[in-house]
Amino acid sequence: MTTFRVNLLKATYGSLFYLIRETMTTLANEEAIWEQYRNNDWYCDDLPYAQKRFFNVSKEMVLNDFAKNVIEPCDELRFTPPILFNKYFPLFIEFVLIGEHSDDKANEVASCFMSLLDEKLDKKEFNNIELINYALTAVEFLKNNIDFFNNHPDIYGELSIDLASVTQKLTSYKVS
Repeated sequence: MTTFRVNLLKATYGSLFYLIRETMTTLANEEAIWEQYRNNDWYCDDLPYAQKRFFNVSKEMVLNDFAKNVIEPCDELRFTPPILFNKYFPLFIEFVLIGEHSDDKANEVASCFMSLLDEKLDKKEFNNIELINYALTAVEFLKNNIDFFNNHPDIYGELSIDLASVTQKLTSYKVS
């Protein structure tokens, strides 16, 4: 699996770099965006926690947070406004693709990722095709490693069903 991950990174690095660069350019005044959402109808109790976890935090720290407990940062991403979700979701994808997942946590990683991805696709919250393609790369990665990520279907459900549904949504998604 290590060789696969290295080749996957080489293949996606160029588009990921572009995606992150474009997102950073778009969010030049990110602090003002967080403030705007804290002061309007989007506000929820989880928004300050999401800001603390993601805003002005290094990529390594965010990836480390996903590794410690994938559920919490996943839920905080769930409550971020779309413009901010689109900035931080690539880090979750990266965690899925290159994180060192133990056998007992692999199902949790896949389940959290797939449920968040499915929800955000249904809400039409993705704003660029590069992010859709990067998410599709992660879904393909999960498909190619389904035995590892689906070793407890009795607890987390049958991953192959979710993968098929989300793949269809990703391939037909229209960015507006």
